[in-house]
Amino acid sequence: MTAAQILPYASAAVVGFVATYLLTPACQKLAFALNIVDMPDERRIHQTPTPRNGGLAIFLGFHAACASFFLLSAGLGQQTNLNYDWWICLSIASTAVFILGLADDIKGFSPLLKLGGQLLIASLAFFIGFKMNSILSYQLPMPLDFILTLGWIMIIMNAFNLIDGMDGLATGLALIAAVGIFCGLLLRANLADAVGMLALAGACLAFLRFNFHPARIFLGDSGSLFLGFIVATLALSTSSKTTAILALGVPFFAVGIPLFDTMLAIWRRSLRRVLYKDQEFSGLSGIMKADALHIHHRLLRTGLSQHQVAIALYALNIALVLLALIALLYHASATGFFILSFVAGVYVIIRHLARLELWQTGRVIAEGLKRPPRRGIPSLLYPILDIAALGAGFVCALLLLNTTEYAVSASTATKVLFPIWLSIPFLLLVISGIYKRIWSRARLNDFFKLGCILVAGLLLACGVTLLSTDALESKNVFLLTIFEILLIIPAVFFNRVSMRLVLELTAMCDRRHLWPSECTRILIYGAGTRAMSLLKEMSHPDHSSFEGTHVVGFIDDDQNLWDRFVYGYKVHGGIDHLGKVAEKEQIDKLIVTPSFIPEETANELVRNGEKYDFSVTKWVTGEQPLNIQHQPAAAKSEGGDISGNAEQRKAQPMSRTSA
Repeated sequence: MTAAQILPYASAAVVGFVATYLLTPACQKLAFALNIVDMPDERRIHQTPTPRNGGLAIFLGFHAACASFFLLSAGLGQQTNLNYDWWICLSIASTAVFILGLADDIKGFSPLLKLGGQLLIASLAFFIGFKMNSILSYQLPMPLDFILTLGWIMIIMNAFNLIDGMDGLATGLALIAAVGIFCGLLLRANLADAVGMLALAGACLAFLRFNFHPARIFLGDSGSLFLGFIVATLALSTSSKTTAILALGVPFFAVGIPLFDTMLAIWRRSLRRVLYKDQEFSGLSGIMKADALHIHHRLLRTGLSQHQVAIALYALNIALVLLALIALLYHASATGFFILSFVAGVYVIIRHLARLELWQTGRVIAEGLKRPPRRGIPSLLYPILDIAALGAGFVCALLLLNTTEYAVSASTATKVLFPIWLSIPFLLLVISGIYKRIWSRARLNDFFKLGCILVAGLLLACGVTLLSTDALESKNVFLLTIFEILLIIPAVFFNRVSMRLVLELTAMCDRRHLWPSECTRILIYGAGTRAMSLLKEMSHPDHSSFEGTHVVGFIDDDQNLWDRFVYGYKVHGGIDHLGKVAEKEQIDKLIVTPSFIPEETANELVRNGEKYDFSVTKWVTGEQPLNIQHQPAAAKSEGGDISGNAEQRKAQPMSRTSA
């Protein structure tokens, strides 16, 4: 492009920056005059009243930048993909978003009313031209296109609205998203669509001067909703209609942090309704109820400053954008790269930032397991999950096959292959009686038999396919079989271990982040099988004596275990390291799990407990007679305890001379 052609694009960024920079101080004065001020409270981080109409400056700066671009491009006779008509449509919809947010800043709408307004505006955006249209060269039917477009716009709008809880966070993430999408357009040689991203980047960069910590003005709902709407609609406007996955991949990763925070909020608040519906937190049980558990709140609780948290989240979002841009460089395998990057990113972030949600999920599952289900429900669960796994495995295997030279047509896959590869393995599972097993108590040979049945069913489907159709070569079918075996067996196995896996993750959850002031910190002496019994008992939902506890790890005299992890917890060393571990981890209790320890060792443990102010108890298990006390019939009908060994497994105090 020549300098004359680049000039309108440069003007969009410059005008967006200058206009927003000059308008922001005026918006501050206007906010105090009209009382559009954010007052401090228990959910908010700031300590002084702060204007919250910064969205007005960004709104005006963005559209001033677009106006300058179209004036210059028209004067130079330059044609662009995002033309004047596009800007008029965007102005109508974005003005509606801004007015909705500003009205909420001034009056304070209910969550449902605000959500209803967002739905109407997203619908308006769809009908004036902001659509997905197609995905992977598949032209979407209008109803499906409408649903997906509404979902995309609503999710991105609310993602920026939810993440806007700390100085400069939403503005900085929007700036990173705009620059990232702009770079993606450059890599696709599509500079003509970049005007919106340049205008948004200029406006956000100028506003960040006033919004970064310590903030002198906030975006407010008018600004956060506007930013989310502009990012969402610009992503739709600049997407290639034949490769929407590639085009939306960069925007998807560019809004990765706000998007993930929204997913966590929905997950957390949905579980909270179940957990606390009859307790003191019942008033906060709705999905639309705000809380102070967003990603930035959690990072602040670790001791980081607002400045450090913002920089950390900026860096993480930049890393996500770079991943997406790298994928665009390898266009042929970009879809697979996006999927792998997304799965890896979700795993890492959940592993480090979603411990509360994992713990709540385990609690909900544990509560559900305590309630006996109706007869027949468990027997239906695994067949449904297996059908889903077989169907998803077939689709994924077919996608993998189509990346090779042995591609299969869509009609053949739908009419011939799918019924065969879904029905035959499933019928074999039913005939074999595999659904009569209780998988929560399954042994290794049960899983071995399940694997053999699946392999046999898939091989049988392979044979039937070769005999029933001549449309496929044998190489295609054999390769499809290999892909199916590699994908379906792990998926079906996961169906059967997922419940146990969630409960194990719940038991291993780092509870320091859940009860920072009330947590009882426990160190376990001995990392053998009896320690596993203790950990299982601690994770049991009915064992209230371990409520609000956190296991900091083990000490064990076996040097082969030192600095390694057993049952998910670190072995800090032997008894000689007890003093250092007690001081570092600030333990409240030491539980001894071996059935026998020498008297000298027992005395040493008790002496350390007295010196470092922690209690020492012993985990007792064993076989005891079942004593049934006679009770009147009325008492029994009221649920009297008939078990005389309720205290069979418990932690008993350990004296200086007892082992």
